[in-house]
Amino acid sequence: MTTASANHTPAIEARDIVKRFGGAVAVDDVSLQVMPGEIHALVGENGAGKSTLMRVLAGIIEQDSGQVFVEGQPLAHGAKEAIDAGVSLVHQELSLVPEMTVAENIMLGSAPTTVGFTRYGEMKKTAAEALEEIGVSVDLNERISRLSVALRQFVEIARPVRGDRSCRCAQAEGPHPRRTDRDPDARRDRLPAGDAQAPGQDRYGHRLYLPPNPRGSRHL
Repeated sequence: MTTASANHTPAIEARDIVKRFGGAVAVDDVSLQVMPGEIHALVGENGAGKSTLMRVLAGIIEQDSGQVFVEGQPLAHGAKEAIDAGVSLVHQELSLVPEMTVAENIMLGSAPTTVGFTRYGEMKKTAAEALEEIGVSVDLNERISRLSVALRQFVEIARPVRGDRSCRCAQAEGPHPRRTDRDPDARRDRLPAGDAQAPGQDRYGHRLYLPPNPRGSRHL
């Protein structure tokens, strides 16, 4: 974990979260605070409740008891409410459109338009800035179907940090890209310097991807 925050209000906080599925307790009285500029890694065996907790924080499933707060304010249940509050979850299952370009996938559902026509220059600029935030170089005009699995995953990760979103807390669900010598455009993994203006971040799973954050990005 890294931190350099003078702000004492957590970017996101879970208090006493309990979630059961039938008779099985998936999350048992868990509390978690992530301050602005911090990175946390949540690691555990299969079935430990990592994904369940992250889905509670992202509003995808509702806890049986406990409360989630974003910047000190109670978070209403629901995925849309979480996104509106600035909480994003990057799932391990990719949701990209193979025949669309990198830029089109990053901006999917939010491409800037004028009277029904996409403003491609503005779309590509915003997509390029999102990729720069996570320190990855990808041809914006390349179709997703032509990319390696690792680069596809980075495109998925770039979505929450695009400029039209006020992302305060981003969560990345493992497994995630493994950097190898065969990925020449991917920089070496490194922890970003803590930044009080950067959002909190949670990473969890079998492989952890910790992107460079040289400018205090808006992603978790």
